[in-house]
Amino acid sequence: MTTQSIDRFKLVNRHNPVIRGVEPLAPLAVGNGEFAYNVDVTGMQSFPEAYVTPLGTQSHWGWHYSGGRGLHTEEELSLQQFETYGRQVGYAVSDAGHEEAYHWLRQNPHRMQLGQVGLSFLLADGSRAAAGDLKQPEQALSLWEGMLESKYEIEGKPVRVWTCCHPNTDQIGIRIESPLLAEGRIAVRFDFPASDAESNEWAKSISLNWNHASGHRTQLEQTSPASARWTRQLDEDGYQVAAVWTQGYLHQESEHRFVLRTGESLSGQLSDQAHAPKASEASAAVLELSFGFSPGQDRVLELTTFNDIAAASKSHWARFWTEGGAVDFSGSTDPRAVELERRVVLSQFNLALHSAGSLPPQETGLMYNSWYGKPHLEMHWWHALQFGLWGRTQLLERSMGWYNEILPVARRLAASQGYSGARWPKMVGPDGAQSPSPIATLLIWQQPHPIVLAELVYRSKPTEDTLQLYADIVQESAEFMASFTVWDEAGQRYVLGPPMIPAQENHAPGVTLNPTYELEYWHYALELAQTWRERRGLSRDAGWAHICRNLSPLPVGPSGVDDTRLPTDSENPHGAADDTGFDAFSLFPGVTGEEGREASALAAHDVSPASAASVREGGAPAGGLDLQAAQANAESAAEAAIEAGSAYSDAGRLSTDSVYWAHERCPESFTRFNQDHPSMLGALGMLPGALVDLETMRRTLQTVVRFWRWDTSWGWDFPMAAMTAARLGEPEQAVDLLLMDQVKNKYLPNGHNYQRPGLTSYLPGNGGLLIAVAMMACGWGTESTGSHPSSGAAADNRVNGGHAGERLPHAPGFPQDGSWVVRWEGLSPLD
Repeated sequence: MTTQSIDRFKLVNRHNPVIRGVEPLAPLAVGNGEFAYNVDVTGMQSFPEAYVTPLGTQSHWGWHYSGGRGLHTEEELSLQQFETYGRQVGYAVSDAGHEEAYHWLRQNPHRMQLGQVGLSFLLADGSRAAAGDLKQPEQALSLWEGMLESKYEIEGKPVRVWTCCHPNTDQIGIRIESPLLAEGRIAVRFDFPASDAESNEWAKSISLNWNHASGHRTQLEQTSPASARWTRQLDEDGYQVAAVWTQGYLHQESEHRFVLRTGESLSGQLSDQAHAPKASEASAAVLELSFGFSPGQDRVLELTTFNDIAAASKSHWARFWTEGGAVDFSGSTDPRAVELERRVVLSQFNLALHSAGSLPPQETGLMYNSWYGKPHLEMHWWHALQFGLWGRTQLLERSMGWYNEILPVARRLAASQGYSGARWPKMVGPDGAQSPSPIATLLIWQQPHPIVLAELVYRSKPTEDTLQLYADIVQESAEFMASFTVWDEAGQRYVLGPPMIPAQENHAPGVTLNPTYELEYWHYALELAQTWRERRGLSRDAGWAHICRNLSPLPVGPSGVDDTRLPTDSENPHGAADDTGFDAFSLFPGVTGEEGREASALAAHDVSPASAASVREGGAPAGGLDLQAAQANAESAAEAAIEAGSAYSDAGRLSTDSVYWAHERCPESFTRFNQDHPSMLGALGMLPGALVDLETMRRTLQTVVRFWRWDTSWGWDFPMAAMTAARLGEPEQAVDLLLMDQVKNKYLPNGHNYQRPGLTSYLPGNGGLLIAVAMMACGWGTESTGSHPSSGAAADNRVNGGHAGERLPHAPGFPQDGSWVVRWEGLSPLD
């Protein structure tokens, strides 16, 4: 038998996105992990009004404080006190009485949109062309090269645009070929927006801000006839923009708009037209342009040519695809295999472009601002863990150093609440300061993430330097976790909460006790932190060991559902979502403008409407989170549980019908609380499940599948459930869950995971997909198989359907009936 490696060039290129028209939800992008430029069908940012997803330019270094830094401070907030086992702990959960400070701290700093650089076209009659005037558009992104080529016609005359990004500096290269250049009918437009948030609701602040022109400054310096530099000032923050070009004349059209004009139309119109660079007859139909961005006002970005940027981009992306992991589903007979492979390839590209920078990313990456552009640290696991599993740990390392930078801030947060160690915030700016929020301040499942991510780095680079680099992060994360637990003398056990909000965010903080996933995660991460102590030559921490030995058992009890019948659509809209005929304008009756465009775009991609209609402008899903209602429901459920003798009284008595509850005081986990994240599944899926009873989890999974309101779930819930099914030896169900036909499990033509209006890009879903596929292919714990990740093609042949003479790896998370041919290389197993 022979071993064949995957033809990666062929694998990647068969999924190059090709766009033939305006895709309002799905602009393509080029970038480098620190910086990204998102474009429309012209190859630049020419028709933003035709797109629902904003066309912007973002970085990890570009942040702005409205009104200046320190305009408001945390000391201005009134904290709500929560009873915490005999003491009061305050959290910034409400704006009551201090609205201005609360919302300023929530919105600031916010990530800046650095500029919008697009094309402007003149029709023969002198009027401006609109997006509808582009004919026969075809746009193709070469993933292997990071090069975008856009072709179209305007009044019968061809236009070709190439777009690429330098892998190491924040600059874009553009080449335009068209006879319209020589005629002066194409111009390049540089627009610079304001940065202030325009609403206290983040979903109403995602668009670029073209108001408040007097609130920021743009100063032009024409450094040569063919180059310019702009100095941008927004309150105390600023940055520079530079550009070089091969022909044309730069004209300031308004305070924050500058236009590069070319061709015959310049003659006789501009008094100093002689200073514009001259183009020969042959080159008059070609324009090459480079433009870049840099922080501050002292650093000057040295621009390179389009050819240099293109060469660097090609080298970078070829190396990316050659060196990382790969999974090939060609040869599979399951008709879903092609789509899964597309999602896998495009997710690798999008995560490297948007989630591989020096900060943990925001949920939308560098596409546009969600939650004012701030990272959500509970999502860092979903964005970045996959880098460690796919042989690209160096991309994970880029953001890990940030935890060391903000460690003093995290220590102060923990100490202010009476805890030891470092408490990692949820919604956070680059300075590490926690944002006030009714949910974020009480969330805790981000706390173990840095331990797990540091462990992935160590497994890739098991050196003393790695241990020293992340020692404090691991140690102080665990110290907080240990101090957060409370000894329950009556129960002779350690408990988690209250107050806390678990990963499933529709539980009230004042009554949430011992959530299933968090208990398992606490146990797993504390044991991992003990291993780090041993590697460093330290003894195991006796306190942590006592916690792990005496941590509360995972809460179990009856499901509360009627197992003798199938759920109705109102109880489980999975079937309803599949069967609903989708008419955009019956879903959004009477909508016009942006809403109508989004509805039409959803219809074009057959995105089921199960949740979209109820979450316009980022509101909560129907039946979704309402904090006051959640508190009332949770208190009612808790009282019922206590009256019944409490959930804990049953925790050690597994029965043949018991399932895992969301938390110990939630007997209605699968009736009143069967929405948002089914996080109890994460205890065996995301985690190896040391505390889990397999048969109880099997019943839990089947109850979730049947009775969960999947329309209220999020993009990473589907891969999470798939991982649970895989660990339980249910590969057919794992694939079904991974590819469930739900609105929030849709992947647009650009490869981004769609969630809802206002959240058209959700990279935690992409990351979850890659984590699940790596696990289902490569295995987990003792189920991991195949050869060492660096050895190329794996060696064990237990998957039917391979090519004659070819050895294929066992892929334990995929069906073994021959319908899936799974070839993988360069992957590492999940624990």
